[in-house]
Amino acid sequence: MKEDYVEILKKALEVRMKEGGLPPKLEIKENEEAIVRIIDIVQNPWKPDSKIFIVQNLEDGLQYRLPVNIGIYRVLSESGAKIGDYLLLRYQGSVLTKSGRTVKRWSIGYLSAEEAKNIIQSYQKKEGQEEKEEAKEAPSESLDDQKKNEIKQLISSLIKIYGFTTISDLDYYFNKIKNYNIQITKDFIESLGFKLQGDKIVK
Repeated sequence: MKEDYVEILKKALEVRMKEGGLPPKLEIKENEEAIVRIIDIVQNPWKPDSKIFIVQNLEDGLQYRLPVNIGIYRVLSESGAKIGDYLLLRYQGSVLTKSGRTVKRWSIGYLSAEEAKNIIQSYQKKEGQEEKEEAKEAPSESLDDQKKNEIKQLISSLIKIYGFTTISDLDYYFNKIKNYNIQITKDFIESLGFKLQGDKIVK
């Protein structure tokens, strides 16, 4: 019992295991970009007066820390960036200043968590409406499938009870009572996975 208890705890803890220390720095090649979400903001151990932004790359799902860059941090500071917000980072390469320093240039797009949520919900709503419209455009196909499944289930139930059913039974029920207007032919019966022996339908 004790071993089972420990094993269950171990599996639960393994799911939540994280490596110690800070995640690796986000590296992007020149003219490439990454879309990330801020998941944590921690004190910079090397510069106590600054913060380090921990992000999750939405494309590979991994965690990184943002490069310590004046351009990036100016945008984050001006935007009031916080946990949950989204960034689009594009590395534009490095330039040499007049003073001889090499400066890395970044372009940063910022969306608050609230703005991103509204955009996603608007997209999902639009996508749902399009799916409904597509379903309305082809109601006959889904209705036919529904009818076929209903007929198949009834045939299976009757065969289980009586060992067989007949074309005339099905024709009367579905065409006279339910007004499905379906031609119950040999090919139709076989398409449902049954066999026709005379007027009897069997498995």
